[in-house]
Amino acid sequence: MIIFDLEWNHGYKPRLPDEILQIGAVKVDRLGGRIIDTFNAYIHPSVYKKLYHKAKELPDKDLYLTSPLDFPAAYRAFYDWCGQDAVFAGWGTQDVPTLAKSAAYYHLPQLTVEQEYDLQAAFSRTLGVTNCIALEKAAAYCAIPYTFEFHNALHDSLYTALVGEFVKPDCLTVPPAEPTPLAELAPLCQSKALPGPFAEKSLLLGAKAARRVVCPTCKKIYGVSVWHPFDDAVYYSRVKCQEHGRLLCRVDVAPAPGGSWKGTQLVLPEMDAETAAYRAAKKHEPILCTRPRSYHRRHHGHRGNRGNRGNNRKAG
Repeated sequence: MIIFDLEWNHGYKPRLPDEILQIGAVKVDRLGGRIIDTFNAYIHPSVYKKLYHKAKELPDKDLYLTSPLDFPAAYRAFYDWCGQDAVFAGWGTQDVPTLAKSAAYYHLPQLTVEQEYDLQAAFSRTLGVTNCIALEKAAAYCAIPYTFEFHNALHDSLYTALVGEFVKPDCLTVPPAEPTPLAELAPLCQSKALPGPFAEKSLLLGAKAARRVVCPTCKKIYGVSVWHPFDDAVYYSRVKCQEHGRLLCRVDVAPAPGGSWKGTQLVLPEMDAETAAYRAAKKHEPILCTRPRSYHRRHHGHRGNRGNRGNNRKAG
């Protein structure tokens, strides 16, 4: 099975309404199985010279503009890479027809697609909901670490492959009975992007937004005092809600432009895999949370001023 994704620039020509800027794909031995190969190609736009405002927001826009590949070269490489595979999947249903239109525009051979799966719809059917769920939310729901930037075709293909592990095979084509509105579905985890970027990783881990943990059920707030590093990118802690028991908190850290850092906080239930990762992280040297120095200066400064005012009053 080939799971692939595209990034494109929106245009105005009827024969080519969307110009592809990136093709990203992974090969898996089965749905939810092992990733056995990857493909990635950034494509220099040649039909539409200006990027549509949505394309300008893509994280890798500079790589498209500086790529030496045009679409025919990238497509031929992808065509050869696919080989005899004729089963395709993606997050949504737009990618296969968009790729086919672009191939037709350049008079290139069409891929053989014997079966196409919409994993976005299959994931919704697995959960028993009718809503279309964004890939980023699906990854957070499945507690998949925020390792790569979204809206990159290869990264999104990787995330789709990982989310595919949670898709029930019988939900690929057959919807379940009595779908439930998404609002009534309790998520597996609660995630939020941390404000930033941060100049140092330690500042990110010590930030109030990272240490502030909200119980998903009662919304009571608890604080993290120590982090346990699982590796250089994942940190765990645990708090105890007085009403709902233990909660795992995980912060995923990733590099940001300019040598800074960004992160995502996830509040997780006690799932076997996450609990095992937390226990493994506890074997490493813990990182104690400390308040920023600026806080101490302000705090001590205020106390000093109050003391001086008191002394002045006594002296007066």
